[in-house]
Amino acid sequence: MSEEETILYPPRAAGNLLKRLAYIALSVSFISVSTTLWTDAGYLNIPVLTLVWALLLASGLLLIAATAIKPLRPNRRIDRIFRRKDIVGKILNKFSFVALALFFISTAESLAGTGVHGFVMAVSESALVVVAIALLLVSLSVKSGSRQMENLYLVLLLAGVAFLFAGIVSVLPQFGTDEIAIETYAAYLTLHGIDPYINRNMAGVFSFYHVPFYYLTPVLTGGFVHNLNYPGLSVILMMPAITGWIHSNYVLVFFNLASYPLLFYYYRRKNFTLIFPYAVLILFLNYNWIYYTAGGLTEIIWLFFLAASYVCRNRPLMSGMLYGLSLSSKQTAAAVLPFYLYFIYMEYEGSGRKFMQFILAGVMSFIATNLPFAIMGAGQWFFNIAGVAGQPIIGIGLGPSILSFAGFLPLNRIVFYALPVILTLGLLIIYIGHYSSMKYTLFAFPAIAFTFYYRLLLNYLVYWPFLILLLLPDLMEAVRSLPPAPERAGLSFPRFSPAEMLTERKIGVAAVLFILIGSGMAAGYGYAVAQHNPLRITGIDSYGDPFNIPGEITSMNVTVSYSPSASMEKEIPVYFRILINGAVVSANGMLWSAKNPVIRQGNTTLTIIPDTRIDYVPMRTSFRLIAYYGNLQAVYESAGAYISGIIPIYNPLMLKASYFNTSLPIGWYREGKGAGLKELAYVPGQMELGIKSGGGDTGFQDIKLINKGINMAYLAIEGYSINYSIRISSSGNSTGTHLSASGRLVS
Repeated sequence: MSEEETILYPPRAAGNLLKRLAYIALSVSFISVSTTLWTDAGYLNIPVLTLVWALLLASGLLLIAATAIKPLRPNRRIDRIFRRKDIVGKILNKFSFVALALFFISTAESLAGTGVHGFVMAVSESALVVVAIALLLVSLSVKSGSRQMENLYLVLLLAGVAFLFAGIVSVLPQFGTDEIAIETYAAYLTLHGIDPYINRNMAGVFSFYHVPFYYLTPVLTGGFVHNLNYPGLSVILMMPAITGWIHSNYVLVFFNLASYPLLFYYYRRKNFTLIFPYAVLILFLNYNWIYYTAGGLTEIIWLFFLAASYVCRNRPLMSGMLYGLSLSSKQTAAAVLPFYLYFIYMEYEGSGRKFMQFILAGVMSFIATNLPFAIMGAGQWFFNIAGVAGQPIIGIGLGPSILSFAGFLPLNRIVFYALPVILTLGLLIIYIGHYSSMKYTLFAFPAIAFTFYYRLLLNYLVYWPFLILLLLPDLMEAVRSLPPAPERAGLSFPRFSPAEMLTERKIGVAAVLFILIGSGMAAGYGYAVAQHNPLRITGIDSYGDPFNIPGEITSMNVTVSYSPSASMEKEIPVYFRILINGAVVSANGMLWSAKNPVIRQGNTTLTIIPDTRIDYVPMRTSFRLIAYYGNLQAVYESAGAYISGIIPIYNPLMLKASYFNTSLPIGWYREGKGAGLKELAYVPGQMELGIKSGGGDTGFQDIKLINKGINMAYLAIEGYSINYSIRISSSGNSTGTHLSASGRLVS
């Protein structure tokens, strides 16, 4: 039987497959839409957030529906198309080639729109266009669907994605997350014989690499996370970056690129390559599949090793070793551990020998990659690795935990650490009880459990669809052996429902009761803990703008009340974050602090200011001010404020809106286009403006195009004078002009 016949015939198999692909694509799209809605609406828009949570749950349920071994009711219109055996393969292949070409053209245009120039960017943009043209030409070939065309598609895919990564990495900062900076610095310390799991050894990581503050993770007791909480392989893999061979981000790029040949290899082994282009397009529906790797999120490593373990599952030693490496790269792989172990045990048909080979190989590979660090200090290594999930860090993300950390409900954060565990155990009961029909849902369950995690970020959800796509050939093989479902004319969903799943056996009901009772107990405990809260914000006494940033609040006087019990600390430091009623500027919110944050019993008034320049609060914008320390939290709602008055000089410290040197300070504007602004810098007592001149008098023209944020009328009325000088230097044979002037300004 040919490959097309295997996948597309009988016609009902084609309809089953296309619907499952549609469910996976819809799941990926729901995740993308949820992220966009959360980013645009922010932390305080409960109606929009409710929609976000519904979409996230629907995304997980769609993955379950796509992987259940249940016959989907066929659709006569779809099946009629697939009876045209001579055109199906050609249409599918041509569409996939054209779609990927359009994707590369779009990304090339996006890279060009960044305004970043240079050799790498120019090559990346040009190469993406060339690859896109090649894909369009290949789509015209009459050999679409042949083995040669499939190989060529893979080569063009890898080339395009590689150049796309090169362009994106050249735009992004060296360390786009604190995680990859920590792992790289840990590799640096290890190569110098220093134990990276001793927290004090890691204290200098961010100053060493100059990581911007808004990439850091605030600790509830003050400061930022700098300790290494990831297993040994995460450090070992970053060692080539320390030796100067490659950039840290390219370690992640390698694993992202390797995931496509792995998927292609398994599809070819299963005679399923006709669907490979569509699997790739589904992944690209969420652009963060690419962007997160380029930006420094390391999830792609554990994903690759877990996927490779699944592919090699018929070889217990190899499969176990690869899963051990997955766990040793990041603990996220443990989210699927109970489901995967049961799946492996059933795959070996109860063979204790093979199962033990898998277990021992996994344990040995984990030990091998962690032994050097355990030898240096076993206690600290174990404490850091085991304590990663319960770190005392601020809550962020787009999950229902917003209700807790944004202060809508008095629930302690422990609730949203317990809920994923309770859900996992309940889903495991369902998985075991309904294994015959839910065998391949094992990678869908973590997506549902993570929805209720305290720090639900997109990287906890975006990678599971890859694993669902990987097991699709095995799923379809199981589905084709089932008797056909009743025929139906219209569009239909699978003959499968949560109600059916939970009532077929008593074990399903028991699992639901376990989840409900466990969740209720966790919520009750979290509510009780939150009630004993001695911290309260009694009010915001005044607002100010000492930094003279137009349209922004840069200072507040806040009164905090503290009533500790006999067993509590008598004085504590408090820290602040602000969640505005608007788009998310930073997942952390806006971090503010006082010069002396210590409070004692009674009322204390603190003057707080933003920690960084991205933490300014816009005027006339309502917000929630959150004071926190450890498990204590107080929330105060403000309708916003407007600060009036004449400002002599906007932003005299030249504070910028971003960390790029080419950006203008807040309140200063550029009109038109010139040779290019090099740098605006503040020196105590004077302002210096440096221009990168293109020759001739363009430097002088650029200076004239800078609209300096100085209130000339105010200076004149108050009797101030301003001294300024303009100096233009040039090289070569041309002479430079030096201008200076001073005197009383008039309105």
